[in-house]
Amino acid sequence: MRTGQLLLLLGAALFLALQVVVFNGYHNEVGLTTQQVAKDTQLEQQLALVLQENTKLKGLYTKLEEQLSEAEQQVKKAAEEVAREQQVHGRDGSNRQKFPLYISQDGGHEGVHDMALTYAPLIRYLNHIEDAEPVKRGKKENVAYYRIANHYKFFMKTFFDCFEYPKLIILEDDMELAIDFFSYFGATAGLLDQDPSLYCVSSWNDHGQDRFVRNTLQLYRSDFFPGLGWMLTRDTWRGFREDWPDSYWDDWIRLNKTRQGRQCIRPEVCRTYNFGEKGSSKGFFYKRFLAPIRLNDVDVDWAHTDLSYLQPDRYAREFEATYAAAPLVASPEVAMSAKGDVRLFYDSQEHYEAITAVFGMLREWKDGVPRAAYKGVVTVFIEQARIFIGPSPSFKPPKLIDLSDKPVLVDQTGALLRGRKVGPLDDLGAA
Repeated sequence: MRTGQLLLLLGAALFLALQVVVFNGYHNEVGLTTQQVAKDTQLEQQLALVLQENTKLKGLYTKLEEQLSEAEQQVKKAAEEVAREQQVHGRDGSNRQKFPLYISQDGGHEGVHDMALTYAPLIRYLNHIEDAEPVKRGKKENVAYYRIANHYKFFMKTFFDCFEYPKLIILEDDMELAIDFFSYFGATAGLLDQDPSLYCVSSWNDHGQDRFVRNTLQLYRSDFFPGLGWMLTRDTWRGFREDWPDSYWDDWIRLNKTRQGRQCIRPEVCRTYNFGEKGSSKGFFYKRFLAPIRLNDVDVDWAHTDLSYLQPDRYAREFEATYAAAPLVASPEVAMSAKGDVRLFYDSQEHYEAITAVFGMLREWKDGVPRAAYKGVVTVFIEQARIFIGPSPSFKPPKLIDLSDKPVLVDQTGALLRGRKVGPLDDLGAA
């Protein structure tokens, strides 16, 4: 820490300013010669410079204090969340064998390190220290996105290639778990083993805001990778580890060329809640789309729940029958006032964004796939209606944008910022 050094600099600047003010006052009492006026002017200029530097130093010191306080709060929140996760984990005595817990820390923050070790031996600890600072492709890019990608690569290599675990559930440190979190993943793990068309199982629904969900038992197949509490297999990791990106890993993992037609299982009602308003993405979607998420509070016995409807052929057959039977409506307003199932067509990505703007939904697409979509169809509940938002027969697929190196810029609802197709991360946001 450099706080002491800053305190010394501030003290020196204040003392020099005080000296100049006293000396300047002396000149005002005795009368001034031309030479003294010149000297006085020079001293006034020095005073202005000193005061300016003093203000800068004060601002820097205040900023460091705020950052230190924020870091301490983050460590405290992380410790509280680990304690809550232990409570959920400890509800079933067999979880310790089925789901051994690890904390993987990126960087050398002592507070995080000390907090993690307080949970030993119940929770094991890993620490990723980078060899050198990542090299960014763009000057305006946030280096955090490079560090996150490197950290993910580190712990997946560790767990899959070194420890040889068959599956891994990945959680970030700002997530609260539902009461049935481990039961949910225990029951769905078998689906990953049996179904090669699956990419992952996720605990997250991007449209899981309280106003859009109803059934805590309902699970879906989706072409969109949700993340935010997700499970993958060792085989999936080994299939893409050689191509792992150096930044924006979540954009890359959503690419069609990475996903290769595979789908994810997701719940209607989320099994995780993200409380991290401040982070690498600067809380871009937080207040509007993350804070209103409903976290499941029903203790579902997933081990005795029939999940056979999620088998790919059966799911496709039953979904298509339900979708075809839903009456077609002409506008979002009509859909919202309906009772029961209705269909609403979109003709383009821009048209989809216009429809979902009326509903107040997160409107984002990645590589031609809307968030939470199955075969282009997004399902939400509004009042007494279940609304299927799907592509029309005349749908025009969007021109795909290369997400490999840079994120796509979107507004605060996830709609694409047209005219600025690709660019470095800035205050407009990227996901």
